[in-house]
Amino acid sequence: MEERKNLNSFKESTNIGILTIMLTNKCQMKCPYCAVDRKYHDMPEHIMKKSIDLLLTSPLKDAQLQFFGGEPLLRWDLIKKGINYSQKMSRKKQKNIRYFLTTNGLLLDELKISYLKQYPITVMFSLDGSSETQIKNRPLIKNSKYPIELLIKNLQSLIKHKIDYFVNLTFSPKNIKDLEKNIHYLINIGAKNILLSYTIGSYWPEKIIKSYLKLLKKFIKIQNLNLRNSTESSEPILGSPQILIDSSGKIYLGCAAVLEKTFPELNKSFYFNELIKVKEILALKRTKKDQVALLKKLSKKFNPKLQRMILNNLRFGELLNDFFKKECPVNKTNSVTS
Repeated sequence: MEERKNLNSFKESTNIGILTIMLTNKCQMKCPYCAVDRKYHDMPEHIMKKSIDLLLTSPLKDAQLQFFGGEPLLRWDLIKKGINYSQKMSRKKQKNIRYFLTTNGLLLDELKISYLKQYPITVMFSLDGSSETQIKNRPLIKNSKYPIELLIKNLQSLIKHKIDYFVNLTFSPKNIKDLEKNIHYLINIGAKNILLSYTIGSYWPEKIIKSYLKLLKKFIKIQNLNLRNSTESSEPILGSPQILIDSSGKIYLGCAAVLEKTFPELNKSFYFNELIKVKEILALKRTKKDQVALLKKLSKKFNPKLQRMILNNLRFGELLNDFFKKECPVNKTNSVTS
């Protein structure tokens, strides 16, 4: 089976300096490719603080706290409390801490941006391209006029304030035909830092993968465009050993949270423990090689559809690693999720 080839060649890296916390499962959008379960609500403040305490048990000097959702800006109060608490505790622990925020951009404004720019932070702004693609890919829960102008304004404000950012453009096998057009759309509205994210959990035929690699070759040559894929080592995304604490205080090792409704058995397999039972982040230490090996082992026990998806997504990731190693050998760096 072709998907089984060369699944052990991923860069060795550990996950103990980065922690993702799911502040809320709520969101104003209902993206068809997002399978986050909305059954939970918001993360209590004490769980957030305990999560930060766990991150700061890392033996590493540098730590990163990632705010995730749902839409984390729905809990702006928690973000501010989390930053304030982690700043205080990191000083006590003599550690450097930086932040990573994912957002759909709807709630960004000048006040929030002015606050965030005081701290070392990277903002991942999810925008899938033109108005037509955005409305189809990221529809609003409430039927109202789509605020595409507001999203562009908020993105451009982020850029104007020189906050470290990138636009996350998600595409699927169904709409990859529009990918080139959507990349040019983002460039035209001023986005010079772009991450192209294929939907994990989808099956990617070989023909589509080859056409995507061909398209990548074209865009990595564009001047003044930072295609973030070429400077990261996050592939294969499905094999990421990231540590995620959900809004209820459960710890997961892996990215199964975004697939929990589609593949609940995978999410169950990635569950590690309750936050209150884990004292040190070293107990969660795992490399990408470990995670990929676990996925290969687990896949044998899953139904054929899930097994096929896992092996296919791992192979897609490996092909991307090989592509960037060949095309951009100098630019490879560690990913925040590696």
